[in-house]
Amino acid sequence: METARREDCPALEKMECSSFDHCWKQQDFEALIERGGLVLFYRNAGYIALELLSDEAEIFRLAVVPELRRQGIATSLVREALRRIEEQDCENIFLEVSAANESAALFYQRQGFSQTGLRKKYYRDGSDAILMHRKILDLSEKSSSKTNE
Repeated sequence: METARREDCPALEKMECSSFDHCWKQQDFEALIERGGLVLFYRNAGYIALELLSDEAEIFRLAVVPELRRQGIATSLVREALRRIEEQDCENIFLEVSAANESAALFYQRQGFSQTGLRKKYYRDGSDAILMHRKILDLSEKSSSKTNE
C-alpha cells in the first residue's frame, strides 16, 4: 500500500472512473493531497481518499476496480486508513454513502460504522445519502493509554 503523491493522480482518476459514473478528476485528487488529505492506494487496484481535520476525519471516496472486488482490498484500505488516523489522535470518522448502494452501506457496517442520519435526494440520481460514523478511540482509552506511557 502506498501513500499517493501528485504524480499518482492520473492513476487514481483511472481507478475512480472505473468505479463511479460521476468521478473525481485528477485535479480533485491533487487538491485533496495539496491541502493535506490522505490517499492510500494499491497501484491499479483501489484507493481510499480521506481528510483529517483536528480530531475528526472524513472518508470522501473508496474504490476498488471492478475486476478485483471482493478480494479484501477495500477492507485493507479502510483498516490502514483507520490505523493512520488513530496515530494522529483522531476520535471520529465520518462518511456518506448512497442509499442505492446497499453493498457499500453493509460493507461500512462490517467495518464498525453506524448510520447517524440521512440526506434526502442528495445525489445527482436522486438517491439519499446515508450518513455514517465510527468512533476511533474512546476518550477514556486515550487518557488511560497516555497515563500508562
